[in-house]
Amino acid sequence: MIRPPRGRNIGSVRETDLYAPVKAYLEGQGYTVRAEVEDCDVVARRGDEPLVVVELKKTLNLELILQGVDRQKATDAVYVAVPDDRRVKRKTLLRRSYREVLRLVKLLGLGLIVVEFRARSTKVDVVVDPAPDEPRKSPRKKRRLLREFEALSGDHNVG
Repeated sequence: MIRPPRGRNIGSVRETDLYAPVKAYLEGQGYTVRAEVEDCDVVARRGDEPLVVVELKKTLNLELILQGVDRQKATDAVYVAVPDDRRVKRKTLLRRSYREVLRLVKLLGLGLIVVEFRARSTKVDVVVDPAPDEPRKSPRKKRRLLREFEALSGDHNVG
């Protein structure tokens, strides 16, 4: 069993605290896992399947998303992993904009892993698997946009 960092709340979780639970999860899926391979936080391999890369960060931020996108140069199976802060009181990106975050990682073809540190255990949850995404268009939104565009008589606003 993986133990959470002793005496720490979610705000004091270090990036390295995420490694053991993510590694154990991947090994449970039959992967061989290594840390810090060619600047990738976690690299996993299972048979002849494509490599899996996981980038770890204390918070979900643009730097992490950009790292994930950069790792897609090596493999399509790229995840970003963060502590699960959806239940903390402070406003975090994952808590405040959960659906938008899911939409963004799907659009980018990234996977998302959240690690929940509990009192006596740690839970790893793969929220999104990496896959190419084809966003659906909304015919209704398109009609409304076109209707308003056509109704305007000139360009009176500046932005």
